[in-house]
Amino acid sequence: MNATQILQNKNYSTAMLLIVFSYAFVGIYAHHLGNILLGLILIGSIPLFIVYKHALLKNPLFIILLLILLVEILSWINSLIYAPEFASSIPKLDRLAKLYIFFFMAYWLQGKKENVVYLWLFFIAGFIFTIFLNNDLSSLLELMQSGQRVNLSIKNSQWDSMLSGTALLMSSFIFYITLKSSKSPKIKTFFLITLLSLI
Repeated sequence: MNATQILQNKNYSTAMLLIVFSYAFVGIYAHHLGNILLGLILIGSIPLFIVYKHALLKNPLFIILLLILLVEILSWINSLIYAPEFASSIPKLDRLAKLYIFFFMAYWLQGKKENVVYLWLFFIAGFIFTIFLNNDLSSLLELMQSGQRVNLSIKNSQWDSMLSGTALLMSSFIFYITLKSSKSPKIKTFFLITLLSLI
């Protein structure tokens, strides 16, 4: 199979989509497993570079990604020369390049609204799952009732706030999409009650 056939293979696309959903679910709680899934997304996206190489080389965003990687490599070489005691053993190329993982994820979502909604639901479920595993809920409720800032024990309070805000926005968008698109009153009611609970 060549790269084009791989990308057109339905089983391959489904497997990559499941990896993207899995990353959205476990990425917050299990960083090591999240990094493995991130690696699988990158490796699984290699055929994109082969099939779309001409388009990519003309794309300014892809050129910026290459420049970012070059700057990180040059920075690492500079640290080896001028401050070897602080230099890492290998260049850390994932710092800024991680921003570009969303392009590969977007490709595997195939521009389908339902895939985006599922991705958001997996992220929200993973976030809530992490809160339940990392915390004693009764102590969290006591802090909330006394008006204190609640630490969700994910990374730090700023990280908690960012993830909470993201989950809230996603829940709100899903709420809106459900109101607009669902025709079945029972399904709409179920989703709306669930999403209102999440919000």
